[in-house]
Amino acid sequence: MPIDCSHQNSFLPIEDFNNRLEFQNIEKGDVLLQPGHVCKKLIIVNTGFLRVFNIKDGNEQINGFFGPGSIVFPVSTYHLLQKSNQAISSETSGSIFCISHHECRALEEKYPEFLQFSKSLSDQHIITLSKREKANRLGNAKEMYLYLCKEEPELLQNVPINHIASYLGISIQRLSEIRSEIAKERLI
Repeated sequence: MPIDCSHQNSFLPIEDFNNRLEFQNIEKGDVLLQPGHVCKKLIIVNTGFLRVFNIKDGNEQINGFFGPGSIVFPVSTYHLLQKSNQAISSETSGSIFCISHHECRALEEKYPEFLQFSKSLSDQHIITLSKREKANRLGNAKEMYLYLCKEEPELLQNVPINHIASYLGISIQRLSEIRSEIAKERLI
């Protein structure tokens, strides 16, 4: 089960939550959400990495990558059941757990205390996004790449270089130059 409830005083809602989760194997390139569709499931990454992105003028703009233990859902489309402008696809093969929006709401009605747990899942997701946004505002691409090296090294080992460059908002050539500079300076 992906949610550890051993620290909970009353973990019946968590057990019920875990029992409602759907396990799914994913292959590299699987599309879990397409732009223009409603995100009706909360995704918990078990293994592998997911990519969240927008498509603008025919080009991907990568918003983030999510690895094991991450909770993934476009906040507004999931909570408001509106069409998403984002897409979610699997960056690597792996596995995920999903729970539908409907199942989460049913748990909140059945267990009022589950609403707090549900809120904490949303808060965890928003905090993760905020940390990444702050890192993206560090300044230049080199600092952002160093941040990824320090904070998310497994991401760099599993995601193609062209997607890392897109995420950083630079060309593959510029990322290659940055990596050479870092190697020369022995910053990592």
